[in-house]
Amino acid sequence: MRLLIMLIAVYYAVNGLFMLISPQFWYNTVPGMPFFGPYNTHFIRDISIIYIVSAAGFAWGLRAQWAGTLLMASAWPALHAIYHLQVWSARGFPVDIILVVNVFGIQAPAWLALWAVFKLEKTYGK
Repeated sequence: MRLLIMLIAVYYAVNGLFMLISPQFWYNTVPGMPFFGPYNTHFIRDISIIYIVSAAGFAWGLRAQWAGTLLMASAWPALHAIYHLQVWSARGFPVDIILVVNVFGIQAPAWLALWAVFKLEKTYGK
């Protein structure tokens, strides 16, 4: 469980830094971004900070063995995943590259992290 959370934290940190450092390149390379609206540097960098904070929360929660910190670090990714399920529904449930990016880039990390946090909570008990 710890390794899984560490890997997800690294993924979130790298993605967040990519968004922060090169928002235009990030927007241009992630499939489906224009569907969500025109390019907006401020918005992309705001979201990058959330990814970085989630990554830091996972790292700190693992280091301190605080399940509450891990749960809070997984809250935004889970809510973000729910939002993207709604977006997929609004698009008519297409099976396309946007879905693949959503499943592997948003859904899987969010739900795996939350599952791992609940498993570790039994170990940490805090």
